[in-house]
Amino acid sequence: MYLKHSPESYAQANECFPAIDRKVQECGGKVHYGWQIWEWPGVLLEAEFHAVWLSPEHELVDITPKSFKVEKILFLPDPSMRYEGKQVNSIRVPLSDNPITRDFIGICDAIFRIQNKGNRAKQSAVSLEGPESQLHQRLQETRLLTLQMLEAGLNRNSLCPCNSGKKYKACHGRKLEKKLARV
Repeated sequence: MYLKHSPESYAQANECFPAIDRKVQECGGKVHYGWQIWEWPGVLLEAEFHAVWLSPEHELVDITPKSFKVEKILFLPDPSMRYEGKQVNSIRVPLSDNPITRDFIGICDAIFRIQNKGNRAKQSAVSLEGPESQLHQRLQETRLLTLQMLEAGLNRNSLCPCNSGKKYKACHGRKLEKKLARV
């Protein structure tokens, strides 16, 4: 269902759970869990665990600010979900057969696993050190590179945007397989 987006001034972007808790305390109503769904046309769908406010009048409203302007969101209620103080990975589904899309999804999943390993799952700001920090940084860089490739409509046989002169599959694509195996 599409929900009205009406951000509260006290709410922080991407921090729906504390915002909804405050709204319920101040105005009544309830928290309603589910998935906020985003489409990258022709590339992928992403379902992000999300909470919205169920007003006393039984209207569902998204009160969490976004990093870009939206008037409404696509929301899929999921009564089986509960927020337990830790991050939940997004669900990403490719909309094309481009292997770069699968690489991008794999990178996003690997970054999530690193950032939410052990007690980090309950932290909003994560500090990494040593080899784990280096791997995380390389994955972030490769994520941006695959993002550029997807935006340009490139594939694994395209020249790698890092200017190595090699095809992506023989350059960052090959290195990516090794990085993902380390996570």
